[in-house]
Amino acid sequence: MAAIRESAFAPALNGYASGPLAESWKRPALNARDRSIVTLAALIARNQTVEMPKYLSLARHDGVKSREIAEIITHLAFYSGWANAVSADAIARTVAAERNIGADQLPSATPKLLPLDSCFRSIKPPRRSVRRM
Repeated sequence: MAAIRESAFAPALNGYASGPLAESWKRPALNARDRSIVTLAALIARNQTVEMPKYLSLARHDGVKSREIAEIITHLAFYSGWANAVSADAIARTVAAERNIGADQLPSATPKLLPLDSCFRSIKPPRRSVRRM
């Protein structure tokens, strides 16, 4: 749920944060955990880093595990851009340090990666037919 900003330059934002935005988090179709996951995904995809620390903390509060957040960031790197994921990772690392979340709570980084050219070895070039005239 959005926190009210007392020092907002645009005071109407406080009204929206405590009104419609706050109410959207109470709708019964999605639980708070799922809303946190969707919100994090949207923030990462759009590289909206200003609100990310707050919503990372909220996601943890709503039951999203650190391992899941790490997987969300990694997964979105391929769909929303590497730079967006790297930005989210830096912010998540800071939030994790503030909450004393250690590496033991994160997924391992041991996927077996293919050499860059190996994926092309199995692809056969299309058979070209020679047109005779």
